Amino acid sequence: MGSFPPGHVLPGTLFLLVCAWHIWSSAVRYVSNPKTFRLRVWNPAPGFYGRLKYLEFSFIAIGRFVDRISPPPEGHGASGLNHGPSSAF
Repeated sequence: MGSFPPGHVLPGTLFLLVCAWHIWSSAVRYVSNPKTFRLRVWNPAPGFYGRLKYLEFSFIAIGRFVDRISPPPEGHGASGLNHGPSSAF
């Protein structure tokens, strides 16, 4: 499953933060006005005069980049399958 920092832990943590942000912002919008509540695909972050607006996209892009540059686990080929001599094929 990859090595500790660049493998699945860092992208998974970033994904968890984005999910928590979606749940939090949806709950706040629902509590503030349940009659006009609609789920959104993107929840821009307020604050710092609009500089945090694209924070969610940045987290997703960083997580995707780290996932793409992380090497496959030791002993596995590019496909993640080990077709060595002890293979059942």
